[in-house]
Amino acid sequence: MSRFYLVVSASDVADRMADPDCYTTDPRYNVARSQAVLSYTEEQAGGLDHPDAVALMATTPWTGSVPS
Repeated sequence: MSRFYLVVSASDVADRMADPDCYTTDPRYNVARSQAVLSYTEEQAGGLDHPDAVALMATTPWTGSVPS
C-alpha cells in the first residue's frame, strides 16, 4: 500500500479522519499541537509522500529537540 500524508490544522483532525481514504487512528501532532499529520490511501492535494512526511516530522517543530 502506498502511503500519502496530509498536514492539517488540529481543529480539522476529526473531520479529516472521517474521510474514508484516511486510515489514521492516532494522529501525529506537532509539539505545539496546532497541526497533525494524517495518513491516506490516496494522494491528497497539497499532501506529502512518505519521505517528505518523515523529513517533516524530524524537524524541531515536530520533535521539540534542537539539532546539534
